[in-house]
Parts: sequence; C-alpha cells; structure tokens
Amino acid sequence: MRQSGTSPARRQMSRHGTLAPARDAVGRCHYGTADLTRVAVIPRAKEAGLALDTIRSLVTTTDAGARRSTLRQEADALRSRIAAAQAPLALVEWRQRRAPALRGW
Repeated sequence: MRQSGTSPARRQMSRHGTLAPARDAVGRCHYGTADLTRVAVIPRAKEAGLALDTIRSLVTTTDAGARRSTLRQEADALRSRIAAAQAPLALVEWRQRRAPALRGW
C-alpha cells in the first residue's frame, strides 16, 4: 500500500527526521507501508511521553536489541512517573471522600 501527498503531521515528522518517505523524480513524497505505520505510531509514542530523539531512534534503528533496550528504559521511566503521581492522586481521592467533613480545605 503506497500513498502520495503530504499532510501537516507528515511534513512535521519529515522535518524532525522521524519519517523519510521515498521521493519521485519531481520530489513528491511516496509513503509505503512502513511509513504509514510510523505515522500511526509516532503520535502514540509522543502521548506516552517519549522524547522526539527517542522516537527518532526507535523508528530509524534496524537493531531489534537496541529497540527493545530503549523501550525497556522508557517503560521503566513511565512506571516511575506513574508511581510519582500516585501519592497526589491518593490525596485528591481522600479529599473527595471527606469533602463534607473538611470545609474550607
């Protein structure tokens, strides 16, 4: 499956080096299946908090071991951020349960 043309998101990904579609003789971009997969994966990686350099590394490397190692590191970092958010969440939930009893707080 190949697609031609660009969109703002595809242009931005190309500018940042996370997408490198093939070009024809007049410079038009042609997107193959791998490119379209990247277009779908990159926004999700950004939502997960991955840095642009990390995303670029993941989508351009051909070394599966390096990709797995990077993903493991990112998963560990995400778990740490989630754990750090648990205490404030617990406080907010506690406050919600005791709202009538704690006026002015």
